[in-house]
Amino acid sequence: MTMQPINWSEMDQKYWINDIDGEVMWFESSLDVKAAAFEVALKQAALTERAAIVAFLGMKDNYDFDDLARDLQAGAHHHEK
Repeated sequence: MTMQPINWSEMDQKYWINDIDGEVMWFESSLDVKAAAFEVALKQAALTERAAIVAFLGMKDNYDFDDLARDLQAGAHHHEK
């Protein structure tokens, strides 16, 4: 898991990072920005892992975790493309 860099704005006297969608998030506390950067990194890691699972199983891109749970309970191991 790679943490994105934490930035400091001299002009605004605040820390900032980009969220998962690229939007800027501002923080006054270094602890708050570190916690937010960790949360963004976790979300990105989860999305990356989901994409790898979807590719490995040969599922459609819009196949979600509810579909996966249903198919696993039914004994299906591969979803048609």
